[in-house]
Amino acid sequence: MEHFGIQKVVDHTFINDFMLFDRDICQEMTGPPPDFFNKMNTLLSEECFPAEFEMYGNYVESRYPGEYKKIQHKVETNGVFYPNNWEHSDILALIEKHKNTDIDLFTIHTWT
Repeated sequence: MEHFGIQKVVDHTFINDFMLFDRDICQEMTGPPPDFFNKMNTLLSEECFPAEFEMYGNYVESRYPGEYKKIQHKVETNGVFYPNNWEHSDILALIEKHKNTDIDLFTIHTWT
């Protein structure tokens, strides 16, 4: 974030399962696409990977406070490790399990 002049301005993460991005704000934040890609090509390394949700969230929070409403959701993460896969019946069972609960979102991942 520091390479784009973005500072962390909140005590939480913006990494989440769904987020709306404003194209104009993204362009303002990153500059013209060729400049952004050139900068990324010089920055990317084993120690430096961009986190677009963090960058965008902190940028908007510092320059456009109140632009978005933030909500804490009740989320349940479900995952299996490759080579295991989700069977259709597993997914249907999770849907049924959460059908009448107060969970806002449940995720289904396969991790490698």
